[in-house]
Amino acid sequence: MPPSLIRQNIILDIVPSVYTSYVLVKSHVAFKNQKKGSLVTLIGMVILIIGIIIEILFENQILPITVIVPSYLVFLFTQFILTSIKFTQAYKALEKSREEISLKNIELNRLSRLKDEFLSNTTHELKTPLHGIIGIADALNDGIAGELNQKVKSNLSIIINSAQRLSLLVNDILDAQRL
Repeated sequence: MPPSLIRQNIILDIVPSVYTSYVLVKSHVAFKNQKKGSLVTLIGMVILIIGIIIEILFENQILPITVIVPSYLVFLFTQFILTSIKFTQAYKALEKSREEISLKNIELNRLSRLKDEFLSNTTHELKTPLHGIIGIADALNDGIAGELNQKVKSNLSIIINSAQRLSLLVNDILDAQRL
């Protein structure tokens, strides 16, 4: 075999080995820190590295057999298991979030009904005396209780205008509540 091919084979053997060793170390650290799924990853990485070592020994004609394909399959299977676990956890979290959102929506609807009820009652309680004030002030201004001087008439006009503006504000609140 020419030296350039030997160098290329060595590079092709060393780079994946170094990378898988790095991932093995990271998996071991995750396992020690009790991260979910780290045991499955650690087992898959150990089997994969054993397969790579046996493959290197086979290519260098030190061992008569190779197990690289089965070790890759075991590694892929462990990753499949890990991915399935993660998807299951994500689905459970999604379902829990959906339930929480549903409960929050029910509570929001209840609070919205209470707000509407409060606004309806409050505006009704405000409108009734305002209409009474407007009616009495109008009647007094029209002279139902006798002739009034200009100062009293001016004050009654201010009361009527203020009460009408408040009545319009109450109507605006009712309109805004209906939206």
